[in-house]
Amino acid sequence: MTKPIRAQSPLKFLAPHFNPLVLAAIYRLLPFYLRSQCQIERVEGENSEILVDCYRRFQAGQLRFLLAYRHSSTNDPPSLIHYLHTNLPKIAANEGISLNKPVFGYFLYDRGIPLWAGPVANWLLPAIGGVPVIRGRPDFGCLRTLRHLYVRGQFPLAIAPEGYTNGHGELVSRLELGCAQTSFWCVEDLVAAGENQQVSIVPIGVRYQYLENPWPKIWQLCRAIERECGFPPGDGANRQLENSLSSREWNPEQQLTPEEEALLYPKLLRIAEYLLEQMESFDRRFHTAIQLEEQAAKLANLSPIEGLTLRLQGLMDAVLKMLEGYLQMQPHSDRNLLERAQDIEDTVWDWIYRRDVDIQTLSDVERGLAALVASEAHQHLWHMRWVENFVVVTGHYLGFAEKVFPGGRSQESGVSSRSSVVSGFVALFFCTSFVLRGE
Repeated sequence: MTKPIRAQSPLKFLAPHFNPLVLAAIYRLLPFYLRSQCQIERVEGENSEILVDCYRRFQAGQLRFLLAYRHSSTNDPPSLIHYLHTNLPKIAANEGISLNKPVFGYFLYDRGIPLWAGPVANWLLPAIGGVPVIRGRPDFGCLRTLRHLYVRGQFPLAIAPEGYTNGHGELVSRLELGCAQTSFWCVEDLVAAGENQQVSIVPIGVRYQYLENPWPKIWQLCRAIERECGFPPGDGANRQLENSLSSREWNPEQQLTPEEEALLYPKLLRIAEYLLEQMESFDRRFHTAIQLEEQAAKLANLSPIEGLTLRLQGLMDAVLKMLEGYLQMQPHSDRNLLERAQDIEDTVWDWIYRRDVDIQTLSDVERGLAALVASEAHQHLWHMRWVENFVVVTGHYLGFAEKVFPGGRSQESGVSSRSSVVSGFVALFFCTSFVLRGE
């Protein structure tokens, strides 16, 4: 049975308290975690000499820097931690450079993670240098800690400028300003302290690639989703082609033929159309109004992909408006869908983790009413969650991947590399750093 949601005291800031023994234990477990939970067989890097030099200068007191890494997947942080610990010292040794261990970085994580991951994460993340941040509002405890660690910390900072995973290996979401702002603060603090150190932002690209041909698993996944949607099997020539794809023994380099590609993409569109229709019908009946007449006029001259995109955007906007109305939030026309979703999450947390009352002093009746408010607010979170996941969906991504990898789409990287049925590896790309100087 699900544990009932009750009104609670405000969330406390989990200050990082780095413990090298805990990190040493993580290092021992990390290779097994990457293989068993992330299906990642190995981690490789390019242009790593740039990062080696940054760590050398950091440890010599000449440089403070921030690792700004791409964040397409939840596998990015453990992959980066593994690379810094395992690969980078070896590369440095080959160049005649000895780096002090551990080669690590303080990192930022969503304050909501310990809420669903449980007490272990509540203790573990601060013990390995994690700094929690509450999305949707200025988190002054987080900002003060980041500013201090940037200037005085034992390690560099590691922050994802995108702020969230977008599931795309080759498409970068809008970058937040946090990396640049904290870097300028670091420059200001170093100048005020009379210290002559450079401040750099080191961008890190992360790409996932398959070790096995992914098309059989992708095909099986499409078939499984079709069955869950209640679609009948194909007929005629299409059915023969589907049976051929299902029974084929694929070699690692084999690609889909033009006929097979022509069969697969309409399948994806059909699934998308069905699921979108279901969600539109569900929300129209039980939750919110969707302006179908106005939408129909706009759809008339659009392609199928453009039409799906418009309908999805309209559905997400309607759902967020419903949540904003329920939570008595003031609408902000200048906020995008993701920012509005984060504002909603923050408001729900305010209804659960009450900052306006002292829970301990409430009467039993007041506490019961507060628990009812918290439970109802929490039940509305799932609407926000699916919007948060779908806000990065684009019907053009497959075509974009084909342009990026003209040799074949099976090399395309991104969210599907997280699949439990295909093993892959991670390639990290260390780009030339941006240098901020305090003149």
